[in-house]
Amino acid sequence: MNKRLSFPTSRFFCHGGGFALLRVVVVVVVVVVVVVVVVVVVVVVVVVVVVVVVSLVVVVVVVVVVVVVVVVVVIVISVVAAVVVVIVVVVVVVVVVVVVVVVVD
Repeated sequence: MNKRLSFPTSRFFCHGGGFALLRVVVVVVVVVVVVVVVVVVVVVVVVVVVVVVVSLVVVVVVVVVVVVVVVVVVIVISVVAAVVVVIVVVVVVVVVVVVVVVVVD
């Protein structure tokens, strides 16, 4: 009745070969989709981990730089204050010595 289908093709479909082929195609498509989803998830996780690690490293570097700058500023202020105190003491001693010498003479 159907002259367009050759005998092997009609026999293949009559014995369920078409459904077997369909099952194989479905399995291949499902496997490909699962692999793609797994790869995308792994890439997203890796990107998120890298971003978090880089952010933490940047935060640590910024904190270390701020601490170092604060320590250096405190040291510089301390040295300047010590120099000012020494200069004031020397000036006071010189003034006292000059006053004593002038008063005694």
